[in-house]
Amino acid sequence: MRIITGYLKGRLIKENVPSFIRPTTDKVREAIFNILDNYFVYEDLFVADICAGTGMLGFEALSRGCKNCFFVDKDIHSIRFINSLAETFKISKEKYSIQKSDALKFLESCIKTKPELKFDLIFTDPPYKANFLNQMVRIIYDGNLLKSGGIFVAEHDDTEIILVPMDWNKIVDKNYGNTRIEMYRMG
Repeated sequence: MRIITGYLKGRLIKENVPSFIRPTTDKVREAIFNILDNYFVYEDLFVADICAGTGMLGFEALSRGCKNCFFVDKDIHSIRFINSLAETFKISKEKYSIQKSDALKFLESCIKTKPELKFDLIFTDPPYKANFLNQMVRIIYDGNLLKSGGIFVAEHDDTEIILVPMDWNKIVDKNYGNTRIEMYRMG
């Protein structure tokens, strides 16, 4: 795994990825960001990498200059891995937060404790067959957690169907083997 572009471009991940994590491949990550580059200038973005695993989507956003990234995962091994990468990359602690939390509980907590917080970009890559993407979408939408013009990116098993609000416009729906990438833009 490597960082595709930005100030961390070319940095290789030398740490051993925990065996249960299914990291987003470089090819898929590059395809995701090639599309996002058409919609964003990264410098002012607030990003959430939910079910972060290795955190590579969030680190790619940080490398491109996003203002802040929230890394969220419920597994302590993922949290340790993300923390180790942040230290290795020498990313300023003001640029990110790492939270050990269930994805849905994190989103509900944001609504209750930080009602002013709105994300420009939300990544999620939940465990395949977890079947909670629709709950996540509902919480994000009902809680108004995605800014107007913001983008929700879901990487999931190709058999799962996401039901999205009418004012979320699909910009990508593509399969890479049994991995499906869907992107929706708010408003």
